[in-house]
Amino acid sequence: GAGSLYSTTADLHRWTVALFGGKLLRPASLTKMTTPVDSGYAYGLAVGSSDGRRRFSHGGSAVGFASYLTYYPESQVTIVVLANARPPVIQGEQAAIVVVANWLGILAHGGTVTLPARR
Repeated sequence: GAGSLYSTTADLHRWTVALFGGKLLRPASLTKMTTPVDSGYAYGLAVGSSDGRRRFSHGGSAVGFASYLTYYPESQVTIVVLANARPPVIQGEQAAIVVVANWLGILAHGGTVTLPARR
């Protein structure tokens, strides 16, 4: 949402488990929701891949906060990153919160991450 919401990483994880675990949608509806219809965007989710792993994600921000959630369906890994400020752009066009979520996804799947040099 664009504001006036409160959530925690635990709440967002429970939401993801319910959504992708068949507790909220019928399988056909979930398939439709996660099938891209416009340039990698499905019905409410970005659909893509990272290191060859399929993932669904979405983020949002407004004055004073930012959030990003990524779910890897094959491994059932959920990454939630919350910030109390709108993060800066640090890699190309990606916001810092997206970059951190991507790094956490790599680490969660046994990969390694090289952090940028300290400024």
